Parts: sequence; C-alpha cells; structure tokens
Amino acid sequence: MEFWQKHPDVEQPLKTWYGLVKRAKWQNPSEIKHIFSTADFLQNDRVCFNIKSNNYRLIIKVIYDSRQS
Repeated sequence: MEFWQKHPDVEQPLKTWYGLVKRAKWQNPSEIKHIFSTADFLQNDRVCFNIKSNNYRLIIKVIYDSRQS
C-alpha cells in the first residue's frame, strides 16, 4: 500500500486492524467498541479508529450487518 511506503511504522498496525475488520460482521456500534475500545463514533455511520497508539487515525463508513445471528 502506498501509505505505508511513506510511513513504514504503521504497516503492521494497519495490517492487524484490517485483519480484524475484514472478518467483522458488526450489527451495532457496541460490537465495534467491544473490539476497539478507543473507537470514536461520528455522524453518518462513520467510525474513527486510533491506529498505532493514536499516532494515526483512520475514518471509515460502516455498513452494519442487519442479519440476525
């Protein structure tokens, strides 16, 4: 990824974050908070994740899984 070529210190934390998020099937914000306790919730289903002890922030839009488990 181009970003961590410029910022190699964040490559592993981003890969770890991605691995967790890729498998996630969140149904609500509390399920995100259970895994990422420092996540901040913004308007329009956006979430701010602190990466590498808050040295970086990643904001994404979450599409919640509405299917019942």
